Amino acid sequence: MNRETALPILKEMYEQGNPFVKLCGIVIDDAGQGMAKSHMTVTEPLTNLVQRLHGGALATLIDNIFGVTCRTIGAEVVTQSITTNLIRNTEIGKSVYAEAHIHHAGRTTIVLEADVFTEERKLMAHSIATMFVSGTDDRFPRNWDETERA
Repeated sequence: MNRETALPILKEMYEQGNPFVKLCGIVIDDAGQGMAKSHMTVTEPLTNLVQRLHGGALATLIDNIFGVTCRTIGAEVVTQSITTNLIRNTEIGKSVYAEAHIHHAGRTTIVLEADVFTEERKLMAHSIATMFVSGTDDRFPRNWDETERA
């Protein structure tokens, strides 16, 4: 497995096969073994009463990047626990960028960490998660070629 093979599969799976991800405009930018990056642009439907990115939309971006990251090692997962520290916000028209990586990949749980940044690369949120492994996706091996590791 390598990035050139994995990325199109992940993009189709999440951008075409997941209507909520599509509705939020989440785009997968990169993926490697145990890591992934994505972004979304803040649009009016994703804002709160003061026209800033809604916390629920941000949580969706984070939850999705955790799922994508787990998929890179062939794990189908459901969210068990996510803790997020919100640091700053942004407004309509700006994009936000999420980066996640795996800290521990066990048989039944995967522990991950993610950061979300503004366009100016200022930290917006820091999150940790425990995902429950509910199955496997044989298209993604648990261990990629040594040269492709993140």
